Amino acid sequence: MRKRFRTPTVYKRGRWFCFKITNSFGKRVEIKSDSNTEARIRLLEMTKQVMSENSGTASYRITIDQGIEFYNGSKKNTVVENSLTRYKAIFDNLKSFLKAKYPQIVYFDETQKIDSLGLDFREYRLGLGRASKTVSDEEMVLSSLYKLLIKKNKIVHKNPFSELDPLMVEPRQLRRVIPKEELNKFFNTAKEQGKEIYWYGIFMVFYATGMRRDELRFMEKSWVNFETNHFEIPSTKTMKGKVISKAIPIHPDLKPILEEAIARSNSKYLFPNKDGTVQHKNKFRVNMKRISRLAGIPEGTPHDFRHTFSTMSRLGGMSNEARRTIGGWSNDEVMNSTYTHYPEDKIQAEYFKLDILSFKVT
Repeated sequence: MRKRFRTPTVYKRGRWFCFKITNSFGKRVEIKSDSNTEARIRLLEMTKQVMSENSGTASYRITIDQGIEFYNGSKKNTVVENSLTRYKAIFDNLKSFLKAKYPQIVYFDETQKIDSLGLDFREYRLGLGRASKTVSDEEMVLSSLYKLLIKKNKIVHKNPFSELDPLMVEPRQLRRVIPKEELNKFFNTAKEQGKEIYWYGIFMVFYATGMRRDELRFMEKSWVNFETNHFEIPSTKTMKGKVISKAIPIHPDLKPILEEAIARSNSKYLFPNKDGTVQHKNKFRVNMKRISRLAGIPEGTPHDFRHTFSTMSRLGGMSNEARRTIGGWSNDEVMNSTYTHYPEDKIQAEYFKLDILSFKVT
């Protein structure tokens, strides 16, 4: 016997304006609204979903946009603004992916029929040049969305991402010492990129001192003391929870660079954003990669300058104590084994000077 389709109508119950629908579990539920107008608007939208040609059933369904709005609403009061912005960007990626790969998908329960959706989504983002770890993050957020919708009885069936194999993330980039030729190209290019932010000065301080990222991000102009000729960094906590407090000598070659940085700064910070705020923690890395590409050299990160400083200072004959004091390393072993990389050309030059034949057994 053919199932009778019920047409929802708005009725008054106390202070509420209500109508009933059949949810995705086949249960009749009452939808309440504050006004008759609001109820009719909601009814119109829900009726469209009930009458969907794709549905084949008289059940209320969740559109892609509604599911995303529901998820972002659940996160609004539990995450910081930056994370909420990232979630919105991820779901914009999802919408563009569905439009390009699966334009016929309108509702979340339709995606349950496509077992390869998560894998296709990751491959699509990789094809656009996104890093593998970022793509994995996007898949996890989408998986969380499915779990939330299922938990709140918004959609039925299982999470299609629950049995998806984890994406293999590429090995972490190995730190390296930046050769002199690449340094020259990098800094010459950085000079041309400093109209709004003084990138040349930022990376010069990284290179000349081996500073950590957060030390330079939060560096204030008042900490640059030309009378004592030191960076006077008070007790601060790094992202890893390490408390640092130190005084770093100001190299004579850095003085004019620091003077220009102070003159250009429009806030208390030495190297602020153009609006005077602290630079975002990833902005140094992103712009170093950008400048490296413009200079035609391999991409690097600000942390590479820390390795470069450790290596160059050792080759320059500085003592372990002086290097450790300036760089802020906890001990010589960490400084020399992790941050110091004897260059291949130096190893080769020393090796070729060796008189191998003098060891020949006669």
